Amino acid sequence: MKQKKENRSRRFTVLDGIIILVLLAVIGVGIYFIAAEKTPNSAEATVPVTFTVELKGLKDVYANNIHVGDTVIDSVTKKTIGTVAAVEALPHTEFTLNQETGVIEEKAYPGQTTVLLTVASDAVLGGLGYSIDGYRLAIGVLHHLQLPQFLGSGYCIGVQAQS
Repeated sequence: MKQKKENRSRRFTVLDGIIILVLLAVIGVGIYFIAAEKTPNSAEATVPVTFTVELKGLKDVYANNIHVGDTVIDSVTKKTIGTVAAVEALPHTEFTLNQETGVIEEKAYPGQTTVLLTVASDAVLGGLGYSIDGYRLAIGVLHHLQLPQFLGSGYCIGVQAQS
């Protein structure tokens, strides 16, 4: 009886085959998307794009160090990703829940600024959106930026192709 139990636990079943096929399919799809993102296609034409990065909670002193025409570099990859096309400084505010009243309120932070930084560049439209020399542009992506007089990070809140 003991020998039959051991043989059953070592048998290859149809369910095992299905699980292996599903895993291979998932791995294949992942490899396809990773290769599509990193493989440059020289036949693809570049398109002028602008993207906007929101830099929250900057001290006013640092917000004044960003100028139109500055070269923008990704501080992680050290790739040039464009030039500053526009800078809009807004008072820094955040929405908070008032625990006593249960109401969501907008709270201002004096001395702090939210900067909307618009960067112009030439990008390639690929399978996963726009990219600049392999640098991916997408809404919601955290960008680490280096400018001549500024170093900071913020999230992309808009990407627009110019026609």
